[in-house]
Amino acid sequence: MAPLSLTIKTVADDSFPLEIDDEETAEDLAVLAISVRPELGEEDLPKLIHKGKVLKPEQTLKEIGIQSGDFAVAMGKTAPKKVEAAPAPAAAAAPAPYPAPAATPAAPAGGSAAGPPEALISELCGMGFERPKVIQALEAAFNNPERAVEYLFNGIPAAAAPAAAAGTGWPLGVLGPQLLTKAGLQPTEQALGGAKVVALYFSAHWCPPCRSFTPSLASALSSGRFPQLAVVFVSSDRDPASFQSYYNEMPWLAVLYESMQRQMLGGMFQVRGIPSLIILDAQTGRQISENGTGDVRNNRFDIEACLRAWGAPSEPVATTPALAAASQPEVKPDAPNKSGPPPTEIDEEIAKAALSRVRAAEYEVQETFFKTGLKLLENTLQTPGEPKFRTLKTSNAALQSKLFSVGDGAAKDLLLLAGFEESEDAFTLPGPPDGRCSAVRDKMQAAATAAWEAKARADRDARIAAEIEKDKNNAPRYSGGNDNGRHNIGSDRRRQGGG
Repeated sequence: MAPLSLTIKTVADDSFPLEIDDEETAEDLAVLAISVRPELGEEDLPKLIHKGKVLKPEQTLKEIGIQSGDFAVAMGKTAPKKVEAAPAPAAAAAPAPYPAPAATPAAPAGGSAAGPPEALISELCGMGFERPKVIQALEAAFNNPERAVEYLFNGIPAAAAPAAAAGTGWPLGVLGPQLLTKAGLQPTEQALGGAKVVALYFSAHWCPPCRSFTPSLASALSSGRFPQLAVVFVSSDRDPASFQSYYNEMPWLAVLYESMQRQMLGGMFQVRGIPSLIILDAQTGRQISENGTGDVRNNRFDIEACLRAWGAPSEPVATTPALAAASQPEVKPDAPNKSGPPPTEIDEEIAKAALSRVRAAEYEVQETFFKTGLKLLENTLQTPGEPKFRTLKTSNAALQSKLFSVGDGAAKDLLLLAGFEESEDAFTLPGPPDGRCSAVRDKMQAAATAAWEAKARADRDARIAAEIEKDKNNAPRYSGGNDNGRHNIGSDRRRQGGG
């Protein structure tokens, strides 16, 4: 019997020394490893690997041929690490971009263009695995080292291999064959449509910074003016019910909660905090930005500016007149047909405060809010006997992004003024609409018209200022003149009477 001095390494890049006799078994070594690192055996004894081979529990270390100074790799069946919430930014300062590790290129069609990162290859080869098998496992695992080790032990499952082996395009392998949309499940490539940029949105309902960021992002995208951007929710929620509840507040796509892809995407893109937006080229899967959250915040949720920074600007307009027309609100809001009963008195102060909060939003958000709200009230007033128009579900994703998330509860205040009653998941008008509903409709219409007029004036003034600046820059240059650069012809003549 001879004592051995061994080193035990873990997948988490941890190592520690152990002393054991060579007549002891691999199972004894595993038990000894657990005594030092209990987390390795939360569910079962860890697997031990020596020179690329999984040790049989009943074999003695002497039979295996382990020598003093050797190392073995211990792999425990531990639960996946939870993503920690990034700290909320200080109220007094502009939020800084969330810290993130150095960029790791995304893996188009199962791996990066240059193959898995060399550091990961070296780490797994250091466990005794052959380099070709390590590369194959990493490509199938989309560079997730823990999953790659699992594949090295147990073989690569058929479901994990197709994108890397057949070159079927990155979305299928990275996001899975289907995505969840507001209309139900769709094939991944169909759901992404003609997007030029894909934003993977790592978020969770339990995370306070996420609950603040999500409504702002939804409002910025509510106009539907950015078909070149596809946002895909990757949930860090703790159970399917939390995922579904949170997704109901979102207007975009989602990776299936139960899918293998959802579990491995955080590791693949080295996400260290949420909320996090990973920006990818929709054609190749190449990573464009690892800090999309910071990009959006720094541009004050101006999605058009973000798309320019990500290399996918809006389609250019051919001529200056067309550009001027496009910069105006599309159509002045139509006045309603004044259907329904005559308006009656409502609380003017509450209505004024609610509409004032809506006016604080960007025009595109206001426009969508007023169009949606007016349409709902008009449906109710025009068909008072139809119950389906008198119930508004707060869980409806479209209503949540276009109406309920705007103006800090403005829609709630206005609906209550109109006679609706609030329940746990809906606003319901208990009977046919009365004059209160007409009064709120009229006030919303007046506010919508005022918002349109203010936007039209601002666009007009901006175009005039641009034309003046252009004329200034194109004006012919003269030499001489007074301090203002202007020739005052004849100004030095004395004013005299007569000829």
